[in-house]
Order: sequence, then C-alpha cells, then structure tokens
Amino acid sequence: MVDKAYFDKVASDWVVKCENEIRTWDRYEKFKLGYFRRDWSISRRSSRGGWYRQGPGINIAMSRYCFDFILDRVYEYPSFDADPVIGGFVPKHKDHYLACVVCHEMAHAAQFYAYNVLNAPKGAPHGPDFRQPYARLRQKLFNHLL
Repeated sequence: MVDKAYFDKVASDWVVKCENEIRTWDRYEKFKLGYFRRDWSISRRSSRGGWYRQGPGINIAMSRYCFDFILDRVYEYPSFDADPVIGGFVPKHKDHYLACVVCHEMAHAAQFYAYNVLNAPKGAPHGPDFRQPYARLRQKLFNHLL
C-alpha cells in the first residue's frame, strides 16, 4: 500500500522548493503556480506542466511515480537522456523519481510563464527554452542528491 499522504507532501515540498528557486531568477520574482494537482488516478500515465486558466501550473500523475517503486534507472526524453545535467539517472531514494518529475514540470511552467508574462518566445516543448530552466532547477535543487 502506498502512503499517499507521504507522497503528496513530497510533491508539495518540491513545488515550494522550485517556486522559491524560480523566483530568484531575473524577471521571475512574481512567479507562482496558479494550478497544482496531484492526480492519483491509475489511468493517468503522464504529467503536465504549462499554462492553465489560473496561470502557470502542473498536474502530476502520482500513481506512475509512487506505486511499485524500484530503484532503477529513470529515463528522460531521448533527445537529452544522456545529458550530464538534465539526463536520466539512477535514483538513490524512493522520492527521487517524483522529485525529478516535479522539477521537470515546473520547468515547463516557468517556460510558459516566460512566454505568457515576460513575452519570451514560446519555444519547443523540450527545446532550449525548456532545457535552460530545467537545468537550473536540476543543478540547484536536485542533482546533488544523486
């Protein structure tokens, strides 16, 4: 049995860490998620970060990252899976996969904030406009745990 309250708190704590970090970036002082959902439906297979009616937001497919967890390699998108900063990794703790997914989706939320609020180019979903904030979050908050 998965301790949903535990993993809900892990996800929430990582959102706060990411929000606090993003607000230190130039021009992102007012960044705040307008939408955050932890979706425990077992049919939900993917998470999403982007722009919602309420502003930047994320929706995390919790069951995918919390049930039957095995400390096995976590893969990123093939185009950057081998990258030393934002690529795949072997987690050392059961929270690492979920934490990395939150960082990933928060980077999408920051990308869409830049587009919708700061008038930056939209960019491709996993292109340079996503990879730059993702790398900043991974380097500052996450990679030292690996």
